[in-house]
Order: sequence, then C-alpha cells, then structure tokens
Amino acid sequence: MSVVARQSERATNPASLAQADLRSPTVLLVGAEGAGLAHDLVAHAVRRVTIPMRPGVDSLNVAVT
Repeated sequence: MSVVARQSERATNPASLAQADLRSPTVLLVGAEGAGLAHDLVAHAVRRVTIPMRPGVDSLNVAVT
C-alpha cells in the first residue's frame, strides 16, 4: 500500500495528483485547511502531491462516504 500526502503548492517540487501513479492501493492524506498535515504524517508518505485548483479557489473540501 502506498501512502500519498497532499502538499501545498508552495512545497518544493511537488507532483500533481493527476501525474501520480495510483494503480496500487493508495491512502491519500489530506490535512486541515490552513494548518495542513502534521509533519510526522507527511514524513510517512512515499510521495507528495498537489491538487491543482482553479485561480481564486483557496481550499478543498473532503468528504468520506
């Protein structure tokens, strides 16, 4: 299983989620608005990605069903 962490677009060299290889079972870690993910969680990720958003959009809502 792969652990992927969402990083801010300001992070150093993050890949876009659209470019990530997600063919194997994957856990996507997404942090809280503003604070983001805790550093210890990001450290466990094998890959860090951004989720590109349209200009003027500052946050992403996440839901689980």
